[in-house]
Amino acid sequence: MELKTIHQVSEFSLKFLEDFSKARHKGYLVLSLASQEEEEKKLEQKDEKISEEKKVEEEKKSNLSFVDFAPCLLIQNQEKKIKIFETFDEGLDAYFSTMETKSERTEFEQKAWKKFENIKVFY
Repeated sequence: MELKTIHQVSEFSLKFLEDFSKARHKGYLVLSLASQEEEEKKLEQKDEKISEEKKVEEEKKSNLSFVDFAPCLLIQNQEKKIKIFETFDEGLDAYFSTMETKSERTEFEQKAWKKFENIKVFY
């Protein structure tokens, strides 16, 4: 009986994965707490529609910070602020472009602090 159950579960899992991989999924990105507050302020200030390219550019410039991404809305993220993209690919692009921007900012800040610390003040 156990072998039959294992076989049924594995067949179901394989079918689920096959169907899931064929479908086109939206991109769900979970915002960090600081980004959630910033996003709410933006929504209050802007009611206009803009293109996806402009949205990605704005996210690069802003301090948006994503903590997770998925091709479906996970139960653990239902209570959190989510940014939804038309496709999972667009969501991934936004996620990784903000990660690159953050690392560039961090690197720039580290270099600036190092220069600042190396300055000697003479009186």
